Amino acid sequence: MTRWHRNSRNRRPFRFGSIGRVWDVAKSPATRGSDLGPPDAEAPHTWDTSGVARRFAMGDGLTYGWHRRGVPIPHVALVAVVLFAFGRITSTGGTISPAPSRGLPTPTLTAHHVADDAALLNRVEAAEREREQYKSLYQAREDELGAARASADDMAKQLEREKETRRSLADEVESGRRELAERTKQAAKDAAAGVSAVRADVSAGTNALRAVPAGREYAPHESIGVSGNEHTTTLDFQVLSWEPHAVLYRNFASVEECDHIKGLAASRLAPSGLALRQGEKPEETKDIRTSSGTFLSRKQDPAGILLAVEKRIADATHVSYEHGEPFNVLRYTRGQKYDSHYDTFDPESYGPQTSQRIASFLLYLTDVEAGGETHFPLEGPNGLERLKNIDYKSCDGGLRVRPRAGDALLFWNVHPNRTFDKHALHGGCPVEKGEKWVATKWIRDKSFARG
Repeated sequence: MTRWHRNSRNRRPFRFGSIGRVWDVAKSPATRGSDLGPPDAEAPHTWDTSGVARRFAMGDGLTYGWHRRGVPIPHVALVAVVLFAFGRITSTGGTISPAPSRGLPTPTLTAHHVADDAALLNRVEAAEREREQYKSLYQAREDELGAARASADDMAKQLEREKETRRSLADEVESGRRELAERTKQAAKDAAAGVSAVRADVSAGTNALRAVPAGREYAPHESIGVSGNEHTTTLDFQVLSWEPHAVLYRNFASVEECDHIKGLAASRLAPSGLALRQGEKPEETKDIRTSSGTFLSRKQDPAGILLAVEKRIADATHVSYEHGEPFNVLRYTRGQKYDSHYDTFDPESYGPQTSQRIASFLLYLTDVEAGGETHFPLEGPNGLERLKNIDYKSCDGGLRVRPRAGDALLFWNVHPNRTFDKHALHGGCPVEKGEKWVATKWIRDKSFARG
C-alpha cells in the first residue's frame, strides 16, 4: 500500500504518481493522516467540467475529490535546460562559444557598460584624491598640534625658569632685608650711644640747663663754659632743644685754634656748591647757598690742630672721629646766607646711599656783629605744624643760635632708631654786619675713608 504524505503549505496530503501526474486528495478531518491507497480508476466517480478532477465514493460514506496539480519538477528543469541551450545557439549565429574556464558564459560589453565603468573609475579616482586631501589636511593638523604642544612645552619651561628666578630674587631680597635690619639696628645703637650719653650727663647734673622759648634768640651767657684745649676731659654743654636734639658747647675751641683753621682755609676758598637732587640742575640752586668755602682734612694740617679738634668732637658725640667727613670751612660776608635745608640725603631725592649723616657739628670761628644765626624753623613739639606754610628763606620763628668764636653747636639729624628727624631742618640767616666763619663736621653712621 502506498503512503500518502501531507503538504506543508496547505496541509493536504500529496504524492507523486506516475510521470506527469500529481494527485491531491481532500479528506475529511477523520481520515487526515491515515494511509489511503491510490484512487481506483474503476471506482464510482464523476468528472468536473475541467476534465482534471473527479470525485470518488470510497464506500465509507464520504466523497473524496482528486485533481491533477501539474508537471513534476524534474520535467520542468529539463525543459528549462533545453530552452537555454536553444537561446545560446540562436544568439551566436548557430555556434556555441566556449565557456570560460570557470564554466560561466562570457559577458558582452556595450558602450553603456564602458561609460558606466569610466564613470565608476572617475568616482574612484575622485574619492582617492579626496582621501589624499583629507590625509594632507590631517597631517597638517597633526603638525600644527605638534608645534602647539612644543610651544606649550617651551612656555612651561620658560615659566618654570621665571618662577625659579623669582624665588631666587625673593631669597636675595629677604637676605638683603635681614642684612639691612641688622645694619639699621647697629646704626641705631651707635647713634643712640651719643644721645644716651648726653642725656645721662644732663641727668647727673654736670651741666647748666637753660630753656630757650621758641621764636626767641639765644645768646650764650658769659659765665658759662671752661677753657677748651686738647687736655680737657669734661665738656660743659647746654641742651637747647630736644626737637631737634641740639646741644651748645661753650669755648669748645681756643681762639688760636680758630685762627689756625681760618688760615688753612683762606687760600682755598671757592663759591660753595650743593649736592643736587635727582633731575636738579646747578642753576636752579645757585641762590640757595651764597657763601664761599673749602674742605680741609687732618692730612692737610701738619700742626695737628684739626686732628685734636676731631678727637674732641668724638669725645662730645661718643662717635669715632673716623666717621667724620673733612671739615667744610665756610665764610659768609654781608648779605650771604644758606636757606633752610636738611644735612641728610633722602634716597628718594638723592638716590641710594651707602651711609648717612646722622649728626652735624658746627664750630664757630668768629663772632658776628649782626645776623648770621643758625636757624631751626621747626624747633619744638609743635614745630612740624609750621612745615605746611614754611618759607625756606625766612628766619622768623623757631630757634636761632647766635655765633660766637670758639663755641660749637651739635644737632642730630636722625632719631635713635635712625629715622630722619624733620625737626632738624636748619639754615644760616643772612649776615647783616661783619663776617661769619664756621667749620662744619658732618658725622656719618660709617667710617669715612677720606678723613
